[in-house]
Amino acid sequence: SIDSICYPRGYFSESVISKANTHGYLYQYSSLPGNYFDTFNTVYKRNLVQKTNKKIFTFLLFGAQNIFLKKYLSKHYKG
Repeated sequence: SIDSICYPRGYFSESVISKANTHGYLYQYSSLPGNYFDTFNTVYKRNLVQKTNKKIFTFLLFGAQNIFLKKYLSKHYKG
C-alpha cells in the first residue's frame, strides 16, 4: 500500500493536507527546512541536500536552514 506523499516542489495548502488525509496518506513531506522529526501541521519537513557541498551539509545538520523557515513557508504553504 502507498501511505506517503511528498509534495512536488514542496508546495501545499490546508486543502491539499485535508485531501491527502482523506485519501489515506499517513505521512506527508515537504521541502520546508527543519530537523528530521519536525512537522508543520502534519507535514514533515525535509532539508534538500542533494546539491550541496560538505561544508553546507554540516551547517544543515546543525539547523542552519531553520533561519529561512518563515521565507519557505510564505513561498510553499498557502493556508
